[in-house]
Amino acid sequence: METKELEKEFLTMIEAQKRTIYKVCYIRRRCSTCGRVSPAIGEIAHSTHGYIASR
Repeated sequence: METKELEKEFLTMIEAQKRTIYKVCYIRRRCSTCGRVSPAIGEIAHSTHGYIASR
């Protein structure tokens, strides 16, 4: 494929998954904010979303 075709295909895929991308970013931002406020809350938030809190 040509570079322009690949770029267009990539942008189409991103557009189709935009809502999912925003949701993931929102959840990650909330979890990282919780961790800065209180490390214990951050660990709970990570564990409830299926993440393993790493230190």
